[in-house]
Amino acid sequence: MNKIHTINLGGHPFTVDEDAFEYLQAYIRSLRKHFKNSAGCEEIIGDIESRLAELLTERLDGRTIVTLREVKEVISIMGSPEEFGADPIDETIIDPDRPRKTHKGKKLFKDPDDKIISGVCSGIAAYFGIQDPVWVRLIFSVLIFGGGIGFPVYIILSIILPKATTAADRLAMKGEPIDYNSIAKTVQEEIEHLSNEFNSNLDPETKKQFKASFSTAGKVVSAGSGLLSGLFLLIGNILRNLVPIALKVFAVVALICLSLFIISMIFGWSMLWPYASFFFSGSKATSALSMMNAFFLVLIPMVFVIFMGARMYNGTRLPKSLAAGLGGLWLLNLMGGAFFGLNTARQFSNHAHQDRIVYEGKINSDVLNVQVGDKKDRNDFFKLFGEVWIEDGKVIYPKVPVHISASNDDQFHIRQDLHAAGSSNAEARRRALKIDDVARIDGNTLYVDNYIGIDRQTKIRDQHTSVFIEVPVGKSVRISEDMYPVDGDKIESNDYPWNMNGLTWVMTKDGLICPEYDAAHPKVIEDAQQSVGDAQDVKDEIKKAVEDAHQAVDEAKDEVKKAVKEVKEAAKEVQKEVKERKVN
Repeated sequence: MNKIHTINLGGHPFTVDEDAFEYLQAYIRSLRKHFKNSAGCEEIIGDIESRLAELLTERLDGRTIVTLREVKEVISIMGSPEEFGADPIDETIIDPDRPRKTHKGKKLFKDPDDKIISGVCSGIAAYFGIQDPVWVRLIFSVLIFGGGIGFPVYIILSIILPKATTAADRLAMKGEPIDYNSIAKTVQEEIEHLSNEFNSNLDPETKKQFKASFSTAGKVVSAGSGLLSGLFLLIGNILRNLVPIALKVFAVVALICLSLFIISMIFGWSMLWPYASFFFSGSKATSALSMMNAFFLVLIPMVFVIFMGARMYNGTRLPKSLAAGLGGLWLLNLMGGAFFGLNTARQFSNHAHQDRIVYEGKINSDVLNVQVGDKKDRNDFFKLFGEVWIEDGKVIYPKVPVHISASNDDQFHIRQDLHAAGSSNAEARRRALKIDDVARIDGNTLYVDNYIGIDRQTKIRDQHTSVFIEVPVGKSVRISEDMYPVDGDKIESNDYPWNMNGLTWVMTKDGLICPEYDAAHPKVIEDAQQSVGDAQDVKDEIKKAVEDAHQAVDEAKDEVKKAVKEVKEAAKEVQKEVKERKVN
């Protein structure tokens, strides 16, 4: 069982046990004894007590009783009596080799010692280590008179930022360590500063001038406050008349913009309507309901916004019954939209790839011609997103990429990659297999359609397809100019164009080359050969450097062996000489 004490430490109440109380009391007594002859002794002790209270509060973590362990921890941070020349406490309280943690980071305060209005600018300057706060004041002035944002920011900061009232606060503001030494130093510097400021050369005549100056300043401040009061009153009257006008103008502009948006939304919905049955699950009626669902989800909030603008303009109110009906309708559409949206999203949760073999074998020519087979295009306004359109009951997607790579044998291998999504892997595979054949071979010509079609029953579920051509080494492939851009394993060092169309490409073990392009651009070959030559020169230089390094290592080994041998011989001579001296 242990006694407890309730104490006031730096303005904070604490409940401490008997041992902690005696230990803390001995520490404060040592501080008072040490600083009793210093200017501002009580202020120094008060600031140290405030800092001790902060550290104890951090360590309690919800507990109500301060124990000896917490007191020793905070004293080890602030500094033991022995460290500042005072009498030690009866027992050793800290390990002298233990690193001291005094303060982490900085804190933002208002600096009352260097303020013009509230000390916000000087506090920010101290926080960021700016020697002269005039630069921060200049920035705020530019923000206030340039864009107006500086004034509300300054007001907010002046309200929420605490004032640096203690020496510990001033040290934390500058990011300096907070211990007994720094607190005492800060307090003494403040006292010396005030003493020098008010006592230096303060003769009776100066006092008289100060009194007159302050009297004049008081009159100026009084007149200035009256002027500011009148100015703010004038601004208030102007705003009282301008704000309603501005609100009406804003309401008119908002109504016009929303009306245009609704018109464009209706037009866009009319374009999307035919695609609904290709996208949403279920029948045409279900798809139409889904589209209406999405339409009202967007339209109803717009109606509310329009009536809010009308109310701002001429006081027109939306009838309560109509508002309740629209609100209920919107909630119903929200629930329906969530159902249809989640159901449709589930159809995209799994993806699958399937391969369809087009041809495997040799052809009766060294050159495989790749041309467009069935071709569809539509250059008009009714292409959705500029890419797809509806034709003959199908959504047309006019992109079939072709990829060319090297074959592992002497045969051509041509396959069609099929991709689709579904609610399961099995459904995704079944949907992928429904994609039409887009490639077929006739003699030495491969025809590739430039589109795929998706019907209403299959639904749009991220379907796309690609054709992969594997060409034997030594064989060639020629791409027609009207093909969708073809991708191939080209030799990049030859700086070939990205578009392979309209050229004949020869497959090598290192990739595709284009003799036609090389003949038309001989400098490309020369540059490539020069690059190879430069690379060979670098390789030779590296090889020579490695050989020189090996030779240097061997020579160093020989020198070391020679030196070791000489040392051993010298040692033998010394031993021999020692023996001879012993005999003599």
